[in-house]
Amino acid sequence: MSSPCRIFILNLDGTLRADYWHFGQIADLAVKDLDDDGLPEILCSGQVNGDAERPCLFILDPRRLAGAAPALGPRSGFEGMPPGTELVAVLLPLTPLEALHQPGVTAQTIDVLESGRCLVTVDIDGPVYEFDRQGRLIAATLGHDFQRQYKQAVLDGRLAVLPDFNRLRSELMAGVRYYDGKSGRWVAHWARSNPR
Repeated sequence: MSSPCRIFILNLDGTLRADYWHFGQIADLAVKDLDDDGLPEILCSGQVNGDAERPCLFILDPRRLAGAAPALGPRSGFEGMPPGTELVAVLLPLTPLEALHQPGVTAQTIDVLESGRCLVTVDIDGPVYEFDRQGRLIAATLGHDFQRQYKQAVLDGRLAVLPDFNRLRSELMAGVRYYDGKSGRWVAHWARSNPR
């Protein structure tokens, strides 16, 4: 839960085989064969730190683990490190409720279903994002606990207005960003960081 984080693979004799650096926190990870090729991918949820702090999801191929995650700005990278080999990198937006708790909002948990779809929960009771096997966003859900906390924040005067939760859900889905490795930019449509 501190920044930076490192994912590494060791050989049986304990020597370093491969590693990947992330400028932020990794709160949870899962290992699942998403593409049915016989080798599981590594899925990580957490937070990107530095120039901005945002919850994130990234998917790694353990056969090509190297480099550093894409940065959000000049203060969130690793000097002299090559670009990372992540397959997909996703930034998740903040709701006004989560923005009250910045810095420190993170994609707390990642759960991979038998189907290969994954659920990423921001903080403990925050929005839940559902992604397909390739890391494409399918849905966002604002659960009862999240809505209850939001209503309490309005009653306490910490937030001014109670939103239309369906509209907020749509705005969150539109606010998801993917790192496009070809252009080197964060984009609104699904993109691969590094195709295999």
